[in-house]
Amino acid sequence: MAYEKVKIWDGTNDLKVNPDGSLTQPISFGTVGVTSVVVGISSIPVLDASTTRKMAMFTNDSGNNIYLNYTGLSSGLHIGDVLTPYGYRLFDSWVPSAVRAIATGLSSILLVNFA
Repeated sequence: MAYEKVKIWDGTNDLKVNPDGSLTQPISFGTVGVTSVVVGISSIPVLDASTTRKMAMFTNDSGNNIYLNYTGLSSGLHIGDVLTPYGYRLFDSWVPSAVRAIATGLSSILLVNFA
């Protein structure tokens, strides 16, 4: 695929013109941190609150459901956002609260990327 770069009118962001004529703006998050968290059947913190966070991505790297609570309050089974086995959520505009998780089985792995 061939892409052609153009500048937005204010000159601050690059855009790519796709072959079909649509535009794509690359997202830059700077340095991305990655951590692996073992989630079990009790609610645990998986990401601290931060007012400067630009993005967060949560990937369920296990065969169990993992439930996420984005308010910083305790997570509960069948409450909040469910990550099915090997599913993920990407937030490119982020709520700065802490995140907690709980799983339907022991030793469930949650990969957390953040910037």
